[in-house]
Amino acid sequence: SDNIASHDAGADMNKARQYSAFGTVETELPPGARVVGMAVNDGRIVVRVELPDGGHSLMVFSVDTGAQLGTIRIRTAP
Repeated sequence: SDNIASHDAGADMNKARQYSAFGTVETELPPGARVVGMAVNDGRIVVRVELPDGGHSLMVFSVDTGAQLGTIRIRTAP
């Protein structure tokens, strides 16, 4: 499935979270990589990236600050 996480938006309608504006944030993808998906959940933005070697990575950002919290690299075992 392409979804990072599922979320029942109707259950949270009365407790919508307020996010702060953080301006422009820049990050770099490795050469030849491309964004193939994105999800927002629980105060985080997860960007799924396809790498030129066939692997994937998940770049995790804070919704509040735009700061990159980390990267998870997913590779096929040899």
